Amino acid sequence: MSSRHTRDGDDCYSPAQSPHKKKNMRNSWTSFIGAALLAAAFSLPASAVLVTFDLGGTIRTQSTTDLATGQPTTDNTLAGQSFAARFIVETDALRVTQRIDDVEFNAVTIRDAGATVGVQAFLSIGGLAVDVAPYAFDGTYAQLGDAGGPITHCDDAGCYQIYPSDNLLVGRRSAPAQPIGTNPIRNLFYFFAHQPYQYDVPGSGASWLDFTQSTDPGLIATFPTEGYLPSLNFSQWLGTTRIGTHFDVTSFSRTASSVPEPASLGLLAVGLLGAFAARRAGEKRGQIYLATK
Repeated sequence: MSSRHTRDGDDCYSPAQSPHKKKNMRNSWTSFIGAALLAAAFSLPASAVLVTFDLGGTIRTQSTTDLATGQPTTDNTLAGQSFAARFIVETDALRVTQRIDDVEFNAVTIRDAGATVGVQAFLSIGGLAVDVAPYAFDGTYAQLGDAGGPITHCDDAGCYQIYPSDNLLVGRRSAPAQPIGTNPIRNLFYFFAHQPYQYDVPGSGASWLDFTQSTDPGLIATFPTEGYLPSLNFSQWLGTTRIGTHFDVTSFSRTASSVPEPASLGLLAVGLLGAFAARRAGEKRGQIYLATK
């Protein structure tokens, strides 16, 4: 007995033989897969940390040094002009490349972990952008310093204690050829900051880092910026001369933000597409059902 019947001239189908049944099953699988991909996207490490350091102030002076004689020449043309500097650090793109352990002081050198440059640096003087990394080869220049405690220093006047602080150096360097660090033509732009030290609180300047626990580049995101102004340096080596720009820093801040990882973004996009496709299919089924009523 055929399951197909005629009612008022229209073709009707029993539910067991509905041509929409297979489509319903496909759409159910689409919804399920979309939901699974969305769940996978949210279960992955959600984001990479971007740490932004902003510095502001005025130009103190510029100097050009003859590298053969060491004789500097001062240029005050830019003196007094305002500047704004920004360093954006992608901690996941960095790795520790060297560690120096000393009784008085420990340090780790940080460089790029791969092809991605982990530190982006920007500078403007008097509202005009300055290209701090103009050459074909560039990379991260960074360091973490863990103070080992008070240092006893003695000279002819007697002995006294010096209280070093944990410190952070973050910068970008650029050169027309490798190796960047020793190329006679290169740019180096960085800031150097100490953890603030309070003389009435012993050990206060050495509480940020503890290399017995961690030397991870992610520690950059926790650097304490309150109550301290760093030094900012921009040096341009031009073969036989070096141009140095000297800054008076009057403001310093750090912010951290998260950006989705590429893998999470990809799964999220596919999951959303699957959910959208299932919804569209459901709308079409509703339209067909209403049309056949």
